[in-house]
Amino acid sequence: MNRVGIRPSTLEKFERIRDAAQNAHSIWEVVSATGIPRTTVWRGLQHFGIRLERMPRPDQPRAPYILTEHPMVAASPVWYSAFCGFFMGEGYVEIATRRSHHAPRMQINLRADDVAILHAIAERLGGTIHYFSKEKERLTGKNSRDQQRWCLAGWDRVKAVIEVTGLLECLLPAKKLRDIQIVYDCILARLEMPHRLTDEEHAVLESYRQKLLQTRKL
Repeated sequence: MNRVGIRPSTLEKFERIRDAAQNAHSIWEVVSATGIPRTTVWRGLQHFGIRLERMPRPDQPRAPYILTEHPMVAASPVWYSAFCGFFMGEGYVEIATRRSHHAPRMQINLRADDVAILHAIAERLGGTIHYFSKEKERLTGKNSRDQQRWCLAGWDRVKAVIEVTGLLECLLPAKKLRDIQIVYDCILARLEMPHRLTDEEHAVLESYRQKLLQTRKL
C-alpha cells in the first residue's frame, strides 16, 4: 500500500476514473467508459475531489418513492387541537440536511420536569425523546435546566402528523404556519420524485430549505 493506505491496483483504477471523468457528466458515464463498478468509481471521484452529477443508470427505470404508512394511535379532536396549539408555541419544524440529503423534522424542547407531555405526544404520534444535560452551563453559574426533546423525522412521518393533527388548519394566526406550509410543500414535491434523486432534484429540495430560512428572518 502507499502512504495514504490505497493499494497500487486500486490507485491505478482511480487514475483511470480521473481520466474518464474529464469528459463525463455523470458517474454512469465513467462506469460505462472504464468498466469499473459504480462504488469504486464513487470512491475514486471522492479521492480526487471530483464531483459529477447524480444521474440514474440509463438502462434502468427510475424507481418511484414508496410512501409507507406511519403508525399512530388515534386521538380525539380535542387532543389534536391541544397538540396544534402547543406545537405553535413550543414546536419547531425544519428541513434538515446531512451529506446533501434532505429530510423534514419536527421537534419540541421542554424542561426535563415536563417530559410527561413529550411522552404523551410520542405515544400518540411516534417519534423519539432525547435527554440534554445542562450540567456544564450550571458549572459556569448559569441557571440552566436539563431539557428533553421530542423529535420526529422522515418524509412519511412528518406528512402523516401534519395531516392527522390538522396543523395547517390551526385557527391561531401563528407565524409558524408559514414554516409548516413550506415543509409540507417540500414533502409533496419530494414524493413526486423518484427514489434516487439527480442534482437538479436535490436543488429543488434545497430551494425549499432556503425559503424556510428566509421566512424566519422576516
